[in-house]
Amino acid sequence: MLVTLVMLAGCTKRPKRFPMGPQQDAAVPSEPLEMPLSGQPMSGEELRAAEAACTQWVTTVCECARTHPELQSKCGLVSGQSDAIRLAVSGLNETVDGGADPEALWQNIRKIERACGRGIAAFKCQ
Repeated sequence: MLVTLVMLAGCTKRPKRFPMGPQQDAAVPSEPLEMPLSGQPMSGEELRAAEAACTQWVTTVCECARTHPELQSKCGLVSGQSDAIRLAVSGLNETVDGGADPEALWQNIRKIERACGRGIAAFKCQ
């Protein structure tokens, strides 16, 4: 009887360690690859467009916050993005005196511009 129990135990179905065939994993959304932000100077027109995008973003959120009080804090936060562009531009004027790295400042301006553009595209006032 002991021999039959040992034989039955050896015949039990074991899960495969490496199943063959395609795996049925849940789809993981992937974010699109982004172009690296350039540290090259922007033209005056590009800089004005970046400032305009952030101004539009601030206006959109803050106008919505007038009728949706829960967005007041978001209005304050996005207002800082326009200020950050102005601050970075003023920092560019001070780099001659050993201030911040100009490439890093241009990258920051582009990063802020990108965030403002994405905010405008994604935001819906309801």
